[in-house]
This record gives sequence, C-alpha cells and structure tokens, in this order.
Amino acid sequence: MDEKEKQTEQEKPVDTSAEAAAETEETPEGGAPVKQKNKRLINALIRTGAALIIAALLLTVSKFSIFDLIKGPTETEAAHHEETGTFVKQDVALILGDLSDQGLPKNYAIAVIYDKIVVVRFTDRYLESADAIKTDTLQYVDGTITTIDKYVTVEGTIEKQSEELSTKVYEWYAANKSWMLEKGVVADTGDDSVYISDAVLTVDT
Repeated sequence: MDEKEKQTEQEKPVDTSAEAAAETEETPEGGAPVKQKNKRLINALIRTGAALIIAALLLTVSKFSIFDLIKGPTETEAAHHEETGTFVKQDVALILGDLSDQGLPKNYAIAVIYDKIVVVRFTDRYLESADAIKTDTLQYVDGTITTIDKYVTVEGTIEKQSEELSTKVYEWYAANKSWMLEKGVVADTGDDSVYISDAVLTVDT
C-alpha cells in the first residue's frame, strides 16, 4: 500500500455507535446475531409487562358485575341489538350454562354478550368449544382464574325467541339467580328482563 492509500484509509471516519458495535460483535456459533437476540428479549419483556398490567387491572375491577367487566375479546357490536333476520358475525366469550335442564339440547347455550344474556343456538361442531368456554366462565365467576382467553367467533342469524323458548330462558334464570346474585354476576333489579334479551342467535350450519 503506497502513502496515498494509507492516508485515505486513516481519514475514513470511524463509526463508534452502539448499532455498529452490535453489528460487528461476533455471532455465537450456530446462533442468531447478538443484536437480533437483544431485540427479541426486549419484545418478550414488553409483552410480559403488558400481560401483567392487564391481569392487575382485571384483579382491580373484579368486584364489579361480569357484565361490566367483559364485553368480548374484540370490539364487536352486540349482535342481539341488530334487527330480527340480520345475519351477523359475533364473538362468544362468556357462557353461563345451557338449557339442557329445561328439556332442550345442550346446543342452546346461555351466553353473555355485551350487556345481556342471549341464547346462542350452536351447531354440533361448536359444542366442545362452548363447553370449554362455559368451564372458564364459571371458574372466572368463582375466582379460580383471573382471565378469560377462550372464545369462538360465529356467524348466524338474529331471531326473536319463541314463547316456549323465552319461558325456558326465564326458568333457567330463576333456577340460577341465587348463585349469580351471590357471585355478583347480576344485581337484584326486580326486573329480570334487564339482563335477558329476547333474541336468539342461531349459528349458521
């Protein structure tokens, strides 16, 4: 190398930034670059922190009614507020029971959607998922678990309950009202229709 090349080499600016240092740091054998590992670690810590904050908030407000606590896993419109005959897409995250004790199949689930108890008539393919959601909901009400992370997204038609179905829903409510009052799921308003919707969401086959 002649004198001119040496001088040019010496005049080149030296990048002393942390980013450059990370890029030039040796990569462990068989592993990802250190810079990428650090980024993944930071992202993991952020996710963990966010989860802890959400859990703390849920614990803080757990003294309130379940209707005030959870309005579904995503910000969706409450399907039962739509007109009869409307085809809707709805998240179902809270199931308090079903109408099997009232002589109907387990497909008729008692769900909480936004601000009302709504009958969701599931097809058979959803029964296993509905059972898992019901288990989690009741454990949440009992305080056994502090978060609910199971839900199904269904598509179906909003229909008005028949007189027979409405009678069975009110029978279910009367049979379960005492424990729901005790657990703070509902308040004693003197008017059960405050919590019970007259809609049924029939899931599309």
